[in-house]
Amino acid sequence: MVQSFSQTPPVYSSPTVVSQTTPYPTDLSSMPMPMPMPMGTNSYANVYPPIERSNESRIPEDLYRESIRSAVLDKIIKRYNEIVETKNGEMNSLKKTEQDLNDGQTKIELLINNIQQQQSIIKV
Repeated sequence: MVQSFSQTPPVYSSPTVVSQTTPYPTDLSSMPMPMPMPMGTNSYANVYPPIERSNESRIPEDLYRESIRSAVLDKIIKRYNEIVETKNGEMNSLKKTEQDLNDGQTKIELLINNIQQQQSIIKV
């Protein structure tokens, strides 16, 4: 048996690596930073005013914030759709149960009427 199990083990485990990547940045250091333009006679520095340092650091923060908002909104919409789908299934099940109960009530009323008619015939 040892030889058989060593060739083809009946139970084995394989490592499962779950890699979840997000479509949005999760760290400011991973976001690209704008590079300053070299100053020279052919540069755009003469055409465009220089960018202030505060704007350079603010742009990635705004992008990061918007990215997080987008990710949270996507998760909320996904969860909302799951809840709506679940509740719709429950509603359909309850409507089917209601229909079955109404049909059963009609059948019971017909049976009661038949029994009452038979009792009145037997008494006469």
